[in-house]
Formats: sequence, structure tokens, C-alpha cells
Amino acid sequence: MTKQHDEPFDPTVLDQPKRDDGGPAFPRERAAHGGMSLRDYFAAHAPTEYPNWYAPTLSPRPAPLFDHDHPNERQCQREFDCRAVNADELSAYDDERRRQYELQWPYAYADAMIAERKKPEGR
Repeated sequence: MTKQHDEPFDPTVLDQPKRDDGGPAFPRERAAHGGMSLRDYFAAHAPTEYPNWYAPTLSPRPAPLFDHDHPNERQCQREFDCRAVNADELSAYDDERRRQYELQWPYAYADAMIAERKKPEGR
């Protein structure tokens, strides 16, 4: 079963400036099509475990909101038995954050590899 996207396609994405893809990964003199870029090649070979310092680009996490009718709202924010009013929103954000780690890390790795290749050999 194919998952349907909730948001419609945004055509302005195609107007973004082209990122340096490092050129073709396997250059040939008479290629019928562009083939795989070096960026795609590096992304495909990125380590599966991302480093601790890496964080995906995301909007900030929403703040938990607690019911103001709770007798002690400060205490509720510190205890695990109090459920945030927007708990579903927080859970969805956390799920999306995990997905974005998996989606963004390979290309962040590839971009770093291309940048490293462009440095002069003597550095």
C-alpha cells in the first residue's frame, strides 16, 4: 500500500538554487543521461549511524502545553503522570525528527565529502 502525502507538491522547490552535486560519479564520454551525481553516490555510501554532533534542520519543537486547571502546573510539568494537552503534536514532531535524521544525514555527509574534495591538497 502506498502512503499518501498530506501536503500538496510545492512547485517553488524547483526554483531553489542548484546545490553543488560534485559532477557525475561515473563520467562517460557519451552518456545518454546525466547518471548518478557524486553527491548521490556519497549519500548512498554514508555511514548508517550518524555522529552525536549531527542534528537535522527542523523548526523548533513545540513547547508542551499543560491544562491550566491543574492545581499545581509547575509540579505537573516535572512529573511523568501529567499528559501535555498537545501530546499528540509533540509525539508527531518527535516522529518527524527521527525521520529527518534518516533523510537528511546522508546528504549532509555527502555535502561534507564534496566540500573536503574542493580544499587544496596542502590545506
